Formats: sequence, structure tokens, C-alpha cells
Amino acid sequence: MAASDNVVRAGFTPKYKDIQTLTTMLTYTSAPADEQKMKPLKFKKCRYSTLYDPPIEEFSVVRTELDAQEEKMEGIDGPSLIIVTSGEGSLAGGVGKDEVQLEEGSVWFVGAGEEIVLKSQGKMVTHRAFVEV
Repeated sequence: MAASDNVVRAGFTPKYKDIQTLTTMLTYTSAPADEQKMKPLKFKKCRYSTLYDPPIEEFSVVRTELDAQEEKMEGIDGPSLIIVTSGEGSLAGGVGKDEVQLEEGSVWFVGAGEEIVLKSQGKMVTHRAFVEV
């Protein structure tokens, strides 16, 4: 859901419910599940990273799976967050930047335009949510 302070409720709350408005906001499109799933794409020049780009402007996600490997990512035109969902390794920023240790559950902010290098110690999976401005 995009950032908003607007809420239209239809149930499970004692607050005002506006079912009529909610049903007019919904889109009903039927198609087989395979046609509705997001198609993963190769992310830029990366070898081990897959882009999931939903049909919205708010964000995209890159999944990186490494097995004692490293992945260099060029800068993205917007801020991003990297979440380590399994394993451990390191994250290095652009030229001359310090390397930080990554472990499962850690979250790191990457500034717009910042080139990074992810290195794994064994298997590591990260997810990078970003928006290009």
C-alpha cells in the first residue's frame, strides 16, 4: 500500500465502515495465476541478483543470492534499504568506503547513487527495496 493517511474500512473494527466506497475502489480482473505473477528480471549488470518490479512507482525489490561470491551493484537513482534474510557476509560502499559486516536480520541504508559490493561467507540472501527518483 502506498503511503497514505486515508483508510477505507469494511470490517473487523468498531470504527466507521464504508463498504460501498471500498467496493467501488476495487479492480476485478480475472486471469490465470501465471499471467498475474510478477516476472523476475535480471538486475542491471549483476550476475546473482533478480529484480522484482511491481506495476507501481513506490518501490522495487532486488533479491541477491550468493554462495561464497560477491556482487557489485552500480548506483541506483534513489535511496534503498538492504535486508539480510539469511546468511552472513559484508557490504562495502563506493571507493574508499568502509566495509560493514552483515548477518541475518540486519538492515542497512544505501544512499542514492552509491555503488556497493555484497560479499558472502557461504550462502547469503539479501533483499534490497528501492525507489528511483
